[in-house]
Amino acid sequence: TVVDPTDRLEEAGLVNRQPRPSDRRVNVLVLTPKGKKIREHLVERLFEPPAAFRKLPARDQARFREVILEAVAGEASRASKRR
Repeated sequence: TVVDPTDRLEEAGLVNRQPRPSDRRVNVLVLTPKGKKIREHLVERLFEPPAAFRKLPARDQARFREVILEAVAGEASRASKRR
């Protein structure tokens, strides 16, 4: 269930439960300052290239990005045609 992980997050001081104003039977999870700090760190890391990528020459990094963007654009185009 969702309760066990939520309990652990709350015990770690990362979230607080707050009743939803429109329906007090439902709790909303709100990040604490500690939780916000961790989220910010994780988001920064999400967009940080891996160390192996950073070791590549700039030209190779740029070409890799181009290839990935082309592949993503091609897949998006194919997906829209399937709809």
